[in-house]
Amino acid sequence: MNLTLVSWIGTFCSFAGIILNIYKIIWCWPLWLIGNCFWIYWSYKKEAHAQTILWITYQFTNLLGWYQWMK
Repeated sequence: MNLTLVSWIGTFCSFAGIILNIYKIIWCWPLWLIGNCFWIYWSYKKEAHAQTILWITYQFTNLLGWYQWMK
């Protein structure tokens, strides 16, 4: 997959997740998880290892946030 397309999809999902979060719509969490997957793939392919670890950390914090929201 073209890395430019991957970055656009990751950006769209992240931005849409922010908008949904502003309106307290629970679908923000799955969108962020999808966006993070694209960013993990993108940074891994670019061999930006520190950034890959950062996006993986974001993935775990998103899962924790979603869990906390559901409580």
